[in-house]
Amino acid sequence: MARSPSASSYPAESCYTFLIMSSETPHPEEAWQRALEWFQKQEMGRRKVELTAIIRPLYESLKQAPDIEALHRLYLDPMDAEAALRSSQSAYPENKHLWDLSRTRDVAYGLRLAELRRNSATAG
Repeated sequence: MARSPSASSYPAESCYTFLIMSSETPHPEEAWQRALEWFQKQEMGRRKVELTAIIRPLYESLKQAPDIEALHRLYLDPMDAEAALRSSQSAYPENKHLWDLSRTRDVAYGLRLAELRRNSATAG
């Protein structure tokens, strides 16, 4: 899906469609890891603060997934993608460019995956 040059004119429906399409990736953990690495490389500044404001509630909502298998099921659930979009729209209603959750949602999943793996390693 080509992204228009003007992110502020990027329609919410396209964001939602992209979320659903990205949720169908055969190896979502790879996308989660790439997104997490991208986020960690971001310099501290306004953009990272805005992204964090979107990622944090998404990440908190993922704590309902008790294990990696449940995390995968949640990722494939279109209702989760829709809830993520609504969360972004609520946090930044005037900044449509922040509604493109193709990476921010994956960052939240990457954070939760890392947490589940750490918990599994310390429990085992």
